[in-house]
Amino acid sequence: MLAQSSFRYQPAVPADRPAIVRELALAFGFSPERAAEYTENIGLSDFRVLAGAQGVAAVAALVRTGHFLGGRSVPAANICHIAIAPQWRGHDLARQLLGELEAEALAQGAVMTTLFASARPVYRKAGYELAGSEIIYEAETAALPPRMKDITFQAVTGDIAQCLSGAASTRGAIHNGLLDRTESHWRELLREPRHALAAYAVDGDVSRGYVLIDTADENCLSLRDWHARDGAAAKAILAFLGGFRSVYPKMHWHGAPNDDLIFAMPDKGWKLLHQEDFMAKLIDPRQALAARGYTCPDARLDFTLIGETQTRFGVVISNGKATVAEPSGRASVSLKAIDLATLFTSYRSASFLARAGRLTGDAASIALCDLIFAGPAPWSAEHF
Repeated sequence: MLAQSSFRYQPAVPADRPAIVRELALAFGFSPERAAEYTENIGLSDFRVLAGAQGVAAVAALVRTGHFLGGRSVPAANICHIAIAPQWRGHDLARQLLGELEAEALAQGAVMTTLFASARPVYRKAGYELAGSEIIYEAETAALPPRMKDITFQAVTGDIAQCLSGAASTRGAIHNGLLDRTESHWRELLREPRHALAAYAVDGDVSRGYVLIDTADENCLSLRDWHARDGAAAKAILAFLGGFRSVYPKMHWHGAPNDDLIFAMPDKGWKLLHQEDFMAKLIDPRQALAARGYTCPDARLDFTLIGETQTRFGVVISNGKATVAEPSGRASVSLKAIDLATLFTSYRSASFLARAGRLTGDAASIALCDLIFAGPAPWSAEHF
């Protein structure tokens, strides 16, 4: 067995491309074509490898981004598709690669890292916990409401990514967890087959609502991306998509745990098709707490994080923003460091963690912690 130190962590170079494509295909069941496309969309410059005398042993992508939480974009990095070459699995390379990726993300200004885990216990040992949901819904197009005459849709022309990204701040003010997309996210969202893609804006205003549809599969209309600012826009989107019912018997979309489109649907004619949760780790907890937004009234709460070492600090909320200060000695909660991420994104409440034995504090402090991190259940509109 070679020691971990036998492998060098380094940015991928063009000569590594075949190895990256091969390991992605072997680890995730991608076709060679899909693996090559994914590598191109993410961009070789965002891939990192562990390499040794026998070649590339592990690969992953590190994509700088942000997650909208409390209406603000929190600096983050997506750790995408860690793939270990089959002959090097079981040599603890995933942990080595993960540690290198986190250190680089921190140096680049990220305060949290997020990923989808193929093996959750491995990542929990590294400090990750569940932080948001990826949910795919399916609806019968015959169940969609009739076309609305008072709301129109206009085709989006030109650069689709540039046009639709104009709604990012509006979406981020409504939802928790959504990505503050970068160019690589948009390239992957607009992946092939591009000839079947079309975008439409509600009354010509993407900040009010839009749909990005994929018509390549005659059996299912794919809603690759969408946004609805309010219930009227959500209902209008469903009615617009209902116009495709003569060709497509069903439709799929990524949605929230409490989804606007589902709320606008009738009680029947839809189902939850798939759910998977992403994980997060706060690599700089103090800066992370200062970066997100808060909707609670002004408040102050002390935190004790329990890990390899014990850390205590105070969080002061004022006008929707937080500053981290010395402990006040008043209201306080204690929790494991790993559980701060799940609380931070509003995935789990302080009350839930207290019932599970993962957070302690008096009743008033726990209630205050609930209030500080109250917000919509976090979700992702894509798999990163």
